[in-house]
Amino acid sequence: MLHPMNDGQLDVLILGPMGAGVATEHQNCVRLKVAIELLLGEPDFTARLRACGYQRFSVTAPEHLQGNRIANEVFRELDRADLVVMDLSSRPGTHAPSPNVMYELALVHALGLPFMLISSTTDASPFYVAHDRVRQADYQDTAATVAELHGPFAAYLDPKNRQNFADNAVSGYYDGAAIIDISAAAGLAAGYYDNFVHRVLREGNGYLARSGGQYKRLITVLPADLDSTAAQQIEDVAARAQSLGLELASTELKLAESDIRGLAIQHIGPVLIDVPSTVYALRRSPRLLKHLQESRDGFEDDLGDAEKKTHQRLLRQFRQTLLDHLRRDRALTPIRDKAFECIALADLPERLRQLRA
Repeated sequence: MLHPMNDGQLDVLILGPMGAGVATEHQNCVRLKVAIELLLGEPDFTARLRACGYQRFSVTAPEHLQGNRIANEVFRELDRADLVVMDLSSRPGTHAPSPNVMYELALVHALGLPFMLISSTTDASPFYVAHDRVRQADYQDTAATVAELHGPFAAYLDPKNRQNFADNAVSGYYDGAAIIDISAAAGLAAGYYDNFVHRVLREGNGYLARSGGQYKRLITVLPADLDSTAAQQIEDVAARAQSLGLELASTELKLAESDIRGLAIQHIGPVLIDVPSTVYALRRSPRLLKHLQESRDGFEDDLGDAEKKTHQRLLRQFRQTLLDHLRRDRALTPIRDKAFECIALADLPERLRQLRA
């Protein structure tokens, strides 16, 4: 799975039944936490983490959440999580997971978070996850639990693995989009794609095709977060280009022959470089506004980390939506899909070096 634009820390959240009356160290989620920490601490996984841009990891279990309002603590941790491991073990005396756990799993699906399922019991899976792989492990056997989790974690941390760990029954209905992103990042990305990217890349009357070879590629550059401005981002692009001995120049782009006025855009030689100002409208996302509200109300102790995490998640969704639209169009109409890429500002210098070579 690809891990672009992360903050350097893999945050893993474990959710499952909280064992009332059971010593903390014997509770399922705590045992899972120990197993996952052992797994991610192995030298092989240290290398995998670094290959994905992670320098460290954190694993949180519900038993360690504090406060009188556990639900709010769970919601807050979900907003920070990169990956959620769900324990679907049946409750004692039953043949089904806890209703609370299933509610939390529905939230994971709605938020579009990557997830894995595991259980210490062998009962049939609930209907809505019947088609998902549920790993089986005896949590009392730490080594066996580590071995069972090795495969899915290795796949999750493999940049060449195209599996989307956030896929679920709801996102499948909406063609890959999580409920929370249907009208936020996904909507902005769709407008940017239709009004600009598609008109540049399409064959026949697309801008690249009409330029007669003057321009051969389009790179959309996304910011690391939403605290800057498009103008600052362009200045950063120019500075990074200059450090390589390259010049960021401006040109006027007429997306249609009938256009009276063109669109100002930057380029480095034959490569068009666009910084989409539309992404900064994501600052009005309900998720970001919630962080600001909690900060004002005193609930959010470390607003910066949570806010930046949400910035990165929204930017990843924007990028993924662009690529999804391009994939669909490729199957329907001639388009220069291989002439487009959407990358983070930090990755631009290396990409320019590769193109220059």
